[in-house]
Amino acid sequence: MLIKKISWVPMYSDVTSFASTRIRLFYPNNSINTYHSDKYKSTVGFDINSDILIIQKRIDNQTLTYVKSFEGFKVFDFDDPIHNNQHFKEMMDYVDIVTTDTLGRKEHFDSLDTGKECVVIEDCLDYGIVDLLDTPIVSNKISWFGNYPNVQSIEWMIPHIIDTKFELNLITDARNINVQPPIIKTQWGLDTFVNDLRQSNVCALSHLGSDAGVKSNNKMIASIACGVPCIVNSSRSYEELAKEFNLDYSITNDPLSLKNALNILNNIENRKRYLKDIQPFILNGLSTKVLTEKLIKLIEQYA
Repeated sequence: MLIKKISWVPMYSDVTSFASTRIRLFYPNNSINTYHSDKYKSTVGFDINSDILIIQKRIDNQTLTYVKSFEGFKVFDFDDPIHNNQHFKEMMDYVDIVTTDTLGRKEHFDSLDTGKECVVIEDCLDYGIVDLLDTPIVSNKISWFGNYPNVQSIEWMIPHIIDTKFELNLITDARNINVQPPIIKTQWGLDTFVNDLRQSNVCALSHLGSDAGVKSNNKMIASIACGVPCIVNSSRSYEELAKEFNLDYSITNDPLSLKNALNILNNIENRKRYLKDIQPFILNGLSTKVLTEKLIKLIEQYA
């Protein structure tokens, strides 16, 4: 059987330090070589001799040169606002199909009337998670993880978390976040994150402003797979997942609902009930293997 070659152009040359490139490129690339090696060989880096080119949200002169010279099937994948980029329209003239991570992003892309079809391929589980973990046997500890701009989205929660006698752990690599007890800061690391997160029994996550309608739930599904239930704001992707499993109480937008959710999820039996159905859904529907198969089917349908 003829083996088709897939080459990826990453947004960042460091393909493991940034969540979007890990989730949208690093894990799928490895998964293709693990589960689909009978049909495909996948590599990171532009290869003009490959059959399929997948560009991970990068739009610059070099990438346009790649696209213009490439004669095979071209996929453009994005999970950030890219339509204001000066080269966006030109990129759309050359690619064959567009993929994105959420329905909100697809809806926005479709409104731009580029003439290109946009297909949603959800974010897969981050951190190489392949097995579900039980909820940690700890209490009164809550974590948040992310970068500096995102921490602003939970600032309103912080005094109320402290008021409920919870210890708040900010897991981040941002140097400009300064804390003092009862808030602690843990240096984010790809290899240490799962263990660091599991020092808490709850995780607080939020999206800010216009991002609330389009950002994915990749942090939420990673936390839940690690056995740590999430308290979230009414960000579309967070809210939809919580409501699908009747976890409406975990959606908090005011001090009263926040304290109620913290109280409920401080009980280990309630955490087990939270995780009972949603964990298998995440593993069975949002694993790297499952979503890579979705990408392969898309390629085979259109290429």
